[in-house]
Amino acid sequence: MTPTTRARSALVAVLASTALLGAAGMPAAAVPPTASADHAGYAGNDSFARLGYQKAVAVRVLKGVFEQGDTNVVDRYVRPDYIQHNPFAPDGAETLKNLGVGFHQQFPDAEYDVKRVISEGDLVVVHSNMVTTPGTRGAAVFDIFRFQDGKIAEHWDVSQNVPETSANDNTMF
Repeated sequence: MTPTTRARSALVAVLASTALLGAAGMPAAAVPPTASADHAGYAGNDSFARLGYQKAVAVRVLKGVFEQGDTNVVDRYVRPDYIQHNPFAPDGAETLKNLGVGFHQQFPDAEYDVKRVISEGDLVVVHSNMVTTPGTRGAAVFDIFRFQDGKIAEHWDVSQNVPETSANDNTMF
């Protein structure tokens, strides 16, 4: 089993353990956010189900938007007043939808290979290898999402191209 396959298997196992996967390996469309009391104040209220839900939604949105150009995931899981901290993208869910469609048209074979997902409180961090063109090394990407009322409310990201060589024997993933 390759490291990529192991990472995918681990992610599927985590998501499956929260019972949030639909038939396609994505969070079921009918999965409601946990009780609104869980979302009102995150301090000391890290329920496993809510954290699992947030992780599943973050992955669903990234893969849906950037691999499939799927605007429905944005409508379902992203607040209309979505705040964007990437200096190259305006705020708003509509902007994210347009970005996803344009990205998917330019890079129809892009793969957002999720390596790990971490959730605490209202934040989710996704570490991925985003490969826009098959056969290239792609970029190491960290996406950070803040959730509010069960939907993505805010986003930060950093990206670094994966180099051909490294000064050490460690990979970026």
